[in-house]
Amino acid sequence: MKKVCFLRAKSPPVIEARISKDASVLLKHGWEVTLLEWDREADKPRYEKIDRINVVRVHCKAPYNSPLVAFFLIVWWFKALHYLLSNRFDVLHACDFDTLPPCLLIRFLRSTPVVYDQFDFYAHMIELHIPSFIRSLVAGMERRMINYADQLIIADETRRDQIGKTRKRVRVITNSPPDYYDELSSETHEETFTLFYGGNLIKTRGLEGASKVVSSLRGVRLVIAGYGPDEEFLAPLFSSIKQVEYIGPISYREVIERTFRSSLILILYDPRVPNNRYASPNKLFEAMMAGKPVIVSGGTSMARIVGEEECGRIIGYDDSESLKRAIIQLRDDPSLRAKLGVNGRKAYLKKYNWTLMEERLIEIYKGLGFAFQSNRKF
Repeated sequence: MKKVCFLRAKSPPVIEARISKDASVLLKHGWEVTLLEWDREADKPRYEKIDRINVVRVHCKAPYNSPLVAFFLIVWWFKALHYLLSNRFDVLHACDFDTLPPCLLIRFLRSTPVVYDQFDFYAHMIELHIPSFIRSLVAGMERRMINYADQLIIADETRRDQIGKTRKRVRVITNSPPDYYDELSSETHEETFTLFYGGNLIKTRGLEGASKVVSSLRGVRLVIAGYGPDEEFLAPLFSSIKQVEYIGPISYREVIERTFRSSLILILYDPRVPNNRYASPNKLFEAMMAGKPVIVSGGTSMARIVGEEECGRIIGYDDSESLKRAIIQLRDDPSLRAKLGVNGRKAYLKKYNWTLMEERLIEIYKGLGFAFQSNRKF
């Protein structure tokens, strides 16, 4: 049995959708999957089995939004390296730059192939208050190091601009979900016109402004699921508004179910954050799969997709009046909602379906020299 280790420098309450989907493909083809996480709160089990994935957590308390994280990052690298030296894997699947250095060192020492899966370009993900010279230094390091990985995956074509020229062949695997339409499309819709957001709780996701807009509208509610670095600031705000319901972290399955039950999916990213301009998140493709219209912020990669596929409305970030008009229009026009939803569904089936992405992932692993079994039943 071949063994792969995914590495992630965080330990969320549930395994992230992108890792879970990739792992399910490999498990289906007879691989043993381990996920090595950095538990920055040091409050989760060190070893756990979740959906047939061996989850191993490195306990090292560390802040998220602080320059001090650079020191703790080095500690994480050493601990990850120690684990990888103590255990042998056939492939290392590094998720983002903060997991890449220890993987490349193992590649040098043992010739273990490395798949670099760039969820986000790290330098553009760093908070804006970090000095620009530090972001430039990190960007240069990532662009150089990716050339030493055996395979490179990005989530959107536009991210080629971030990584620049590379010696590696770049494969695009979008954040598309499996197709649950036949199973869940008959889910009972919420009686009230419902907006849904499931994702990170960050100030630059437009949640504060959206909550205030919803509070001024008749017959509209906003359901927010997730966790994140700004949860302590945002959660009390959500609780203070009658039309907003904050439900905390939920499983990926529940995210999908709530997407089907909702009327509209809200995806607002501040384009002033460089990484947000390239974002085409899970939420977008989940909405398209479910046939639900979206509202997204302009100046982003997802706005390009929404515009091309005519599957939602594009507004200016922090433009409360535009958001209000878009919500009212979609609330009051069911036929428009249906049309936009159908357009998104068609685009998902043609360009963004998970079967296509699964085939790309298998081809990447085949490119490392591994044969794949036919689908196994468990």
